Amino acid sequence: MTFQEKWELARSFIKCYLAAREGLTRLGILRSERTLQADYAEWLVAGLLGLELASSGTQRGWDAIDPQGKTYQIKSRIVRNLDVNTSFDITTIDCPFDY
Repeated sequence: MTFQEKWELARSFIKCYLAAREGLTRLGILRSERTLQADYAEWLVAGLLGLELASSGTQRGWDAIDPQGKTYQIKSRIVRNLDVNTSFDITTIDCPFDY
């Protein structure tokens, strides 16, 4: 299976997951956004850029590495509209990474 096929399949599963989360939120069971977006963003970015994810999902300081050994810190967030500005304060991260 190609990465493109995996990506399309993942998108389909995530749409179902988000619909389930929305229903659970309406019922008052879920009250916050949690880790799906972080895990999906790391997997997606690594696949698209040809990176290798850190062996641990809790790797301190970086999330992925390229073939040249450069490290990447991957951040994400959920927005309801793509016109919403997104920024991250990486000055508070005390671990070095290249990108």
